[in-house]
Amino acid sequence: MPLLQLRAVTKLYPGVRALDSVDLTVSAGSVHALIGENGAGKSTLLKVLAGATRPDQGNLLFEDQRLHFRTPRDAVRHGITVIYQELALMPHLGADANIFLGMERSHIGRKTVEVVAQALAGNSVPPTVAVPVNLVTRDSLVGN
Repeated sequence: MPLLQLRAVTKLYPGVRALDSVDLTVSAGSVHALIGENGAGKSTLLKVLAGATRPDQGNLLFEDQRLHFRTPRDAVRHGITVIYQELALMPHLGADANIFLGMERSHIGRKTVEVVAQALAGNSVPPTVAVPVNLVTRDSLVGN
């Protein structure tokens, strides 16, 4: 059973079809990369997944349950978090703190920071984490 599915997701903006019937299936433990030219819809797709943007058509399913996110907090409550590329990092903080900067005060944020910190330290990562991270450097965080 897939962990996450997008089915026929479409997002329209005035004069632009940002997403056109996009299908995506993600299994637990898998890694996916969104690659494309500027304007291809990568950011829009991530915003739909993160609850920052509502699709005009299509469905988002998490563990075969249909979801309708009204806000990014709704997505976080379901364990879905998008880490956007951030160029303004805090060099005196570790990679885990930079990734989740601003989320430290929420229960989900604290738990996620703990899991990422374990992964970054090379410790055993709980099986609920889909992508163990062995090493994250400042350069890899900013996409260099």
